[in-house]
Amino acid sequence: MGFRLLPPNDAFYDLLTASAALSVDGSRELTALLAASTIERAAIRDRLQEIERAADDATHEIVDRLAHCLVPPMDRTDIHDLAIAIDRCVDAMEECADLVTRYRLDVLVRGIEEQVSVVARMADLTHEAMSRLRRPRSLTDYWVEINRLENVANAAHRDVLTELLRPGADPIVVLMEKAVVDALEDAANAFERVADRVESIAVKAV
Repeated sequence: MGFRLLPPNDAFYDLLTASAALSVDGSRELTALLAASTIERAAIRDRLQEIERAADDATHEIVDRLAHCLVPPMDRTDIHDLAIAIDRCVDAMEECADLVTRYRLDVLVRGIEEQVSVVARMADLTHEAMSRLRRPRSLTDYWVEINRLENVANAAHRDVLTELLRPGADPIVVLMEKAVVDALEDAANAFERVADRVESIAVKAV
């Protein structure tokens, strides 16, 4: 039986879980954005930007610790890629809120609620999965469900684009609204990339 001369640094599991928790915070702000008035949206955007900066800091801490860790609990590249992937989920949500605020979209396109709902569910599942990352092979249900939700998100995205291209729509408004719904699609894709990396970690686990 093989053995380690030094114990692995298990702090990375807690750091990744804390990073994923920020994506949950971001999804809650994004959900609040839907029901907010135009004036209230600026404050929500600002909070999401604070969350995005905290996510960047969390990622930097993980990468810095990784550079100085002698025996990480799993492959260094996997830890690095997973940290970056989680951060990009928050980036996409912050971009969505920023665009809604910048463009002063008084009424959001019909169907965007489904996109936000799916992203919020993906954030919850990702946070829960990071808390169980010590046993990656137990997470099959997680990445299967994330993949299913990503398909739901794709369908919702197409539905919203169809709504945007209704006859008589103002082309400038269409371009602005499309940027918003595309950011939500990016968020869903980012969560799927996290799940793909977890699945890759599970394949390599012994």
